[in-house]
Amino acid sequence: ITKDPLYKEIVEDILLYMTRDLGDQDGGFYSGEDADSLPKVGDKQKREGAFCVWSAKEVQELLKDPLPGGASQTQGDFIVSHFGIKEDGNVMPQQVLQHGVRMHL
Repeated sequence: ITKDPLYKEIVEDILLYMTRDLGDQDGGFYSGEDADSLPKVGDKQKREGAFCVWSAKEVQELLKDPLPGGASQTQGDFIVSHFGIKEDGNVMPQQVLQHGVRMHL
């Protein structure tokens, strides 16, 4: 409809993810995937929820743009401060979060 190549790329990425990670060998799709993942590139042992753990450094490296309005803080600085992200992350990958835990945004 829009002919914007960005939207085409987004749809292709979603379809790739669905077929690669959620596709069943019999042609169906799973509604979710296991949270076991590798904590760091090169690790050989997966841990529960490792892909959900972000260090302050990782957030700041990804969100380098300054906040709007001429602030001296980057988006990463703001997110780290607002959510209280610790240098090594806030959750150890081997911990399993219990039901009832709320995240406040």
